[in-house]
Amino acid sequence: FVFDQVNGHRINCWDHPEEWINGTWEVRYNDNCEHVLNPAVYFDDTTKTMLTNPVVQLPDIGNGLEVIDTHKKSNGQEFILVDGLDDEVCSQLPDVHYETEEPMFGQLPDGTWLQFDPHFDVMENTVENPLADGGGTKLLLTGDFTQCSNVARTPFNEQGCILSTEPTSCRGTESRSTILIDLNADSIIAMHNITGKYIYAITNLPLRGDSDSPIVSVCDAGTKSRWEIKPSIECTPTVMDNETTSVLTNLLSNSPDENAFIRDITFPSDEECGPDGIALEEVSIVIGSECFQRVHPDHMTIYDMTYCAEDMNPCLFDLPSDGHPIKDPMDIDMSVFFDYLGQSKPFFDEQVAKFSKVGRFGDTINFIDLSPDLSLDEIATYFGSIDSGSGGGVVVCGSRDEVANDPSLGEIFDISTGKDVPTRKIVANRESVWAIVALEAKDQLRQRIAWALAQLLVVVPDQVNSSGGTHSEVFLHYYDTFVHHAFGNYGDILREVTFSPQMGENLSYLYSKSGAYNFENTGKFTFADENYAREIMQLFTVGLYLLNIDGTEKLDENGEPILTYTNYEIMSFARIFTGFVRQLPRGNSEEIWFGRNVLDFTTIEPTYRDRFPKHDLTGGYIGDGYPLCVDLPPKMFLRKGAKYKLLGDNPRPQAFEDRQDLLNDPSIKRFVLDIDSPLREKLCNAVGDECQYDVVVTLDSNLEPFGQELLVDEPRVVQVGDIFYEYVR
Repeated sequence: FVFDQVNGHRINCWDHPEEWINGTWEVRYNDNCEHVLNPAVYFDDTTKTMLTNPVVQLPDIGNGLEVIDTHKKSNGQEFILVDGLDDEVCSQLPDVHYETEEPMFGQLPDGTWLQFDPHFDVMENTVENPLADGGGTKLLLTGDFTQCSNVARTPFNEQGCILSTEPTSCRGTESRSTILIDLNADSIIAMHNITGKYIYAITNLPLRGDSDSPIVSVCDAGTKSRWEIKPSIECTPTVMDNETTSVLTNLLSNSPDENAFIRDITFPSDEECGPDGIALEEVSIVIGSECFQRVHPDHMTIYDMTYCAEDMNPCLFDLPSDGHPIKDPMDIDMSVFFDYLGQSKPFFDEQVAKFSKVGRFGDTINFIDLSPDLSLDEIATYFGSIDSGSGGGVVVCGSRDEVANDPSLGEIFDISTGKDVPTRKIVANRESVWAIVALEAKDQLRQRIAWALAQLLVVVPDQVNSSGGTHSEVFLHYYDTFVHHAFGNYGDILREVTFSPQMGENLSYLYSKSGAYNFENTGKFTFADENYAREIMQLFTVGLYLLNIDGTEKLDENGEPILTYTNYEIMSFARIFTGFVRQLPRGNSEEIWFGRNVLDFTTIEPTYRDRFPKHDLTGGYIGDGYPLCVDLPPKMFLRKGAKYKLLGDNPRPQAFEDRQDLLNDPSIKRFVLDIDSPLREKLCNAVGDECQYDVVVTLDSNLEPFGQELLVDEPRVVQVGDIFYEYVR
């Protein structure tokens, strides 16, 4: 058979190639699939001299080398090495073998050649037995090609977290709230490449706008003006009276704005310009070697202008036949600046409300302040960093049932690589796993209760991008919530379901933000997503109508059923389910294919959270009956019930938002507990001379304050030796 790609042969039929001698594979020719025999490959004594990697000497089949994957009709030609080799050439082989590298070969005692076939390796990383280094060793061995496997700490796995002192331990990608993005050309291009959005810093907007309407003087009280910073030789200063020049020079020079390209000032009510400032619109001022020229308030503002790049052309451009005014600057010129001066028709004033504002070119922003279209996990991973510990103490955690694969069982199930395994075979994995367990497991009562619960708390595959198609682990992890809690508490089930990224996506409250956050960051009045708030009441708990003890509906004086809740309660409860976001991606899990974490329980992003009181169903407020912080007794951090959570060697708190300068400044003083402090003794939990740090410590009795504890009302983070604990009340 001659493979002729020019005349129509393609390797894209459905059947998986048979990877053995005389096995078949398929090619498509003129829309027909043809079976082709694998060609025989011959090696001779000169082959070794042509190989990049040395040849490994293998044991006899049946004597340390065993046949594997007979269920896949491997024809007895796939083997697994049971024990390691004592071959001097092993030290010359790479620790990790990539598919793009030269192949590695071995020889049997009879001279038969075998090729090394690297397979997917999953490590045990359960709640009960988390990876001792969080997967840091694999991260280093692969040159950061893989990801840290340390699972984010949540209430659902916290009890099994441990303090790792492994020198290769890793913390994983930092949290969203600590990811800072410098708004420069490189970051804008990166966001475009990841999201496909057309993001530009807009320049040369007319000072008077599209309508050439009058603008207020820069000297009017409360007027906010923007000034572009240029070298002094590039502009001619405006001639003004000394008083006006002095006031504006002082405002520009003393502005806290640190942007290197533009400066925003607001004219104060207690200042006045001279006569020339009364109608001052266009103006340039030279201060030292810099010139400050007044520009449009949105000059150098970065916008996501994708709305005007859509196929239907909502911005009504006169599109040329050979280009697009919105797409071309990025796609052709690789420019992050959109020159408004060259546009054939004005559109900014009319369309700017449709654009998402990113920030000012030259500023540094927090990831969490990006628009929903840009605040993707892929963006967070790109601009975030993997924090590798020094071995001093990293808290590592696992996840439920994240067990290792057993290579001796062979390739029972396929994992999608996007290159060699048909999707239809991947889809069958989860159905096969579920069917085998549900029908053959010994705990049939548990399995049947789990099935019944799964019919109540449903996620629809078509509504959940992460679990439709090629994911097994994601769906089975969600289903296992019902298996684990089949004989437990329904409240525990609701808690896990609420924090499930599948339910968050299915009922659309994932990344729901408070109205206050949306208004402060976008200027738009919006409400929190109400989908889950409605369904958790109507379908998952109380139902539509109040019930009597016998299950019949309660009736009002008119004989009508009494509603359990109204839209007022739905709107209130919707504010509860704000701030739920996915954990950032990690390794050792199937969802890595999508570049986002669709497996682990979600976390709360405090910035997105609605912080105002919420009504309950009985006329009060959720949380009524719980003590307020101001009601706690003095020195509560030393009283029975006070709780401390282990942070490891990182002093950054998890329950509070800390300023960046506090996080990164090594000179910041920490609250170090005295060696004789009873609180230190509790947290250290020493055995001999070594502290045995528990991941959560709850005081079982009142403690006496000691040393600096006498001067403190409430600490945030305390230090015990080189390890930190956070006080969480």
